[in-house]
Amino acid sequence: MTPADWMHSTPCDAWNLFDLVGHLACTAIDAHRTMAKAVRFHPVPVLEEDDLARQNAVDLSGLRITSSFGRVRLFEMLSRSYLSRALIEWNRSLYSYGEAIWSVGSGIGVYAVEWHVHAWDVASALGRPYRPCELDVLGVAFAEGMPYLHLPPERHDLWEAILVATGRRSPPRTAVPTSPQVPTARGSDQAAVLLPHRDR
Repeated sequence: MTPADWMHSTPCDAWNLFDLVGHLACTAIDAHRTMAKAVRFHPVPVLEEDDLARQNAVDLSGLRITSSFGRVRLFEMLSRSYLSRALIEWNRSLYSYGEAIWSVGSGIGVYAVEWHVHAWDVASALGRPYRPCELDVLGVAFAEGMPYLHLPPERHDLWEAILVATGRRSPPRTAVPTSPQVPTARGSDQAAVLLPHRDR
């Protein structure tokens, strides 16, 4: 990777690759922060879209690590340690949205999908392919963590279907439109409207 590579645009709107890996580090920081609040108090209410956008900007601007690889290493370290914590607190209520509650286990499903989709974003910015190794596990994570997003009814490839559902691919012409009762937004903000993961 060269310094110029980190300036490549990504599928995440105005974020370049440097910003995107910073965002990934921020999501891992926020995962630990949210877990701590849920353990001490109660499920954390999900931010609405505008509040989420503002929080995204605040978190990214406050990230003190200015090294690209430092941001990647921070994300790797925190995401691994979060999984260790999550295995202990698996059934604890983590997030709330109205009357809906997501457990820590369901939240892991959301993080798994979001982080794999962002890995695809990173690879796309560099002109490279990306495909998760354990798609069956990711499919379960998607169903458990993101039941409000719909996979295309006619699909032959689960990963491509997830990319469609998270706004990275155009849906097939025969696809059934998303229910109007489910709020959606750009890219993987479709998930972020309902869950506190910070894609813009």
